[in-house]
Amino acid sequence: MQVVLLVGGMGTRLRPLTYDTPKPLLPVLNRPLVAHILERLPKRVDEVLLTVSYRSDDLREWIRTSDDPSLDGRTVHVIDEPEPLGTAGAVKNCTDRLDDTFLVLNGDLVSDLDIGAHIETHGKRGAAGSLALHAVEEVSRFGVVDWTPATGRIHAFVEKPAPGTEPSRYVNAGAYVLEPEVLDLIPEGRPVSLEHEVFPRLVEDVHGLYGFPFKGLWIDCGTPASYLDIHEALLDRADIHNLIGPGTGYDAERMKVEASVVGAGVKLGDGVRLDRSVVHDGAVIGAGVRLVRSVIGRKAQVAPRCVLTDVVVGPGSVVQAPEPLEGVRVGMRDPST
Repeated sequence: MQVVLLVGGMGTRLRPLTYDTPKPLLPVLNRPLVAHILERLPKRVDEVLLTVSYRSDDLREWIRTSDDPSLDGRTVHVIDEPEPLGTAGAVKNCTDRLDDTFLVLNGDLVSDLDIGAHIETHGKRGAAGSLALHAVEEVSRFGVVDWTPATGRIHAFVEKPAPGTEPSRYVNAGAYVLEPEVLDLIPEGRPVSLEHEVFPRLVEDVHGLYGFPFKGLWIDCGTPASYLDIHEALLDRADIHNLIGPGTGYDAERMKVEASVVGAGVKLGDGVRLDRSVVHDGAVIGAGVRLVRSVIGRKAQVAPRCVLTDVVVGPGSVVQAPEPLEGVRVGMRDPST
């Protein structure tokens, strides 16, 4: 079975981290984000189509050189988009390779969805398409699904309903099982949205559009805050306090690290305190530095005694701050310009 993994975005909300690394390759627990998504696929999904419009060569290099177990037993292709085509346009761009029921996943979502059960339920219903659904508390931030849980049939999508008017608390969770005939509903030659153009048409289809609800983890890694959230959630799930990469010189007696992830080859100075933070490979964290809910990019440097709270430091950037920094991004200039 084939999966189209939608990883074409430029990751603008995660800049400056994504200036030199496409979002699918940003490290999550010191492995690429895309590896966490691939490892959730059932064995029957043996062909992966990565739809890419930004830094596609980086993904090709990772596929060629990586020994990550998520790639075992799978054929992975990078499908270039000369320009962004939207979620449906990206799927349409794979038409020549799609020959049967296929899966589509948003490439920045980590969740507890049982993909195998989703596929099986879709097949039993004979549906044209099936959407994974997840219940949320703040429905006003999302497009809400009007559906009948007893049958699974979806009737409509309600965009950001006013409080008290929502038909349900379920939202589109970014995972779809689709039949090949859905490709005929996608026009060529322009960006097209599955969510806003294709799915509303499928609601009216005789075979219909159905929902598959699931509970548990569901996090979009599209912002620095959610990027940190997924680290906290996965550390907690693994029942570990920290993850420290090799070559860091970490010493629990001289440093305090709480609910944080440190990459390989990071240099940690004496008295460093990390709290719910992520430090990428090769960074240098000076003596006495305190990081709170912050992300330090690859090979960045933080001078001794800096205090950073909710700060994102871009790859290769240098921070020298005599006063505490809070809620800023350092290194927002594209290094390629």
